[in-house]
Amino acid sequence: MEKEKENEKLIQERNELNLLIGNGIKFDVKDVTFDVRRNWYGRKIYTPVERTRHIEIYEPTLSVLDRMSAEWVEISIDEQALKESNDALQIARTLVANHAERCARIIAIAALGEDIWIAYPVGGTTRYQEDTGKLEDLTTLFLHTIKPSQLAKIFVQVNLICNLGDFMDAIRLMLAGRTTMPIRMAEQKV
Repeated sequence: MEKEKENEKLIQERNELNLLIGNGIKFDVKDVTFDVRRNWYGRKIYTPVERTRHIEIYEPTLSVLDRMSAEWVEISIDEQALKESNDALQIARTLVANHAERCARIIAIAALGEDIWIAYPVGGTTRYQEDTGKLEDLTTLFLHTIKPSQLAKIFVQVNLICNLGDFMDAIRLMLAGRTTMPIRMAEQKV
């Protein structure tokens, strides 16, 4: 009876995760753009206009997941130094200085998704190149608009939507299905 309840709970949790992955993450950020008009003398006049940008993040492809992971692995926190330090606030400030832009870049990569890549033809095949301009623009926007409280919520949601559990399950399935797995000499009985 208890196992059935646990299974039902797992199924419900899985369904909620799939719903989140399917719907994606949506949030808004304020952005300033400039309307350009010419005055009577022909000079350009730039007028700042605050706009709300709607950001949507969906389950990433493997290439986007790989790009995000390349940024994630660069984030490091020395937990031991944090525990032993008398000035944890100083360590937190150092972490902000070291990783704030990286956090904004991770969200930008997730938000751009496959739009981060520019496809171009090479001899009958397609090659992809990262659109660094678009990535830097969105990184800068997030760096200047996202607050730490939003960052924590967005990172939790991005981690969920990355669906790393299914990725790990796929890797495990591939390992289990190998028929040509080598047998180590130490494991063989003599």
